Amino acid sequence: GKVGRVKQLISEDGFFTSEVELEAGLMPGMPFSAKGTVITKAKFEIVGEDQWDLFIQTTQVKNSNVPFLDQLLDDFPVELPVGDLYNMARGSVPGFSFKTSYVDDTLRITRDVD
Repeated sequence: GKVGRVKQLISEDGFFTSEVELEAGLMPGMPFSAKGTVITKAKFEIVGEDQWDLFIQTTQVKNSNVPFLDQLLDDFPVELPVGDLYNMARGSVPGFSFKTSYVDDTLRITRDVD
C-alpha cells in the first residue's frame, strides 16, 4: 500500500484528529486498488512536557474510490465508535504514548513511546 497526504489537527478541547490518504491493493496481481482517506479522532492528555497519551475514539473513511461505497459513505457518513467498542470488549480504551520534539516553529517530530 501507499500513504499519501497526512494531516493532523489538534484542538483546544482535547481532541487529536488524524487524516491519512491510503491506497491498498485488494488482491495480489489485480490491477485495482482501493483508495480513501482514513480519519481517526482521539482524545489526548498531556502527561509531561513533551509527552501525550492518546485514546482512540472514532474512525471513518471518506473519499473512497470503491464503486457504490464512495457514494454511500458520502451520503451516510459513518464514524465507527472504536473507543466504545474497546470499552465494551475490554473494559477500557487502550492508550498510546507519544513524545514530541520541535525542530522549529513549523516542524515537529512525534514518536510513539515503546
